[in-house]
Amino acid sequence: MKNLSSLFKAIILASIGGGAAVIRPVLDLLLPSLGSVWDLAIPVIAISGVAGAVWYLMSLNRVMTKVSDICVRASKGDLEARITFVETGNIGAMLSSINNVLDIADAYVRESSTCLDYLANAKYFRKFRVRGMPGSYRRGAQIINTAVDCMAQKVETFSGYTTELVEESGALIKNITAAAETMLG
Repeated sequence: MKNLSSLFKAIILASIGGGAAVIRPVLDLLLPSLGSVWDLAIPVIAISGVAGAVWYLMSLNRVMTKVSDICVRASKGDLEARITFVETGNIGAMLSSINNVLDIADAYVRESSTCLDYLANAKYFRKFRVRGMPGSYRRGAQIINTAVDCMAQKVETFSGYTTELVEESGALIKNITAAAETMLG
């Protein structure tokens, strides 16, 4: 039962406890001579099964409360929140998947923040590293990289216009100065 989740263990134990309570009348009919043995064993099995199921369900409730708290923290922007306790089976797979979602979201926010910080400081070489980004995260990263490329191209084009304007303005000023000197003569 080591690799089974708390939920599955609870189901098994509840089934044993319920089954013991249901099988009691059948055993009385089939084996009436063992009555005194079953009088003690069946209630012990039933109570133990139900008690074990309740214990595992309470344990699972504690797990779900912790997971809910972590999800609330993440929804409020704490993307460093992680599930740090261990559960097995399907519940363990679910907890691992929640951590994976948080890891990817955290990486996306950190990487996009870094990329956009460089962009805000007119540094166009820092692109979003898309490696490991799945699905919509990858698409968002590619859009950010396209925006960085467009900004860099526009700045380069504008810089070219500025250089040309300065050169033409300088030539115009020389012409005006020369004309003024000729007129003053």
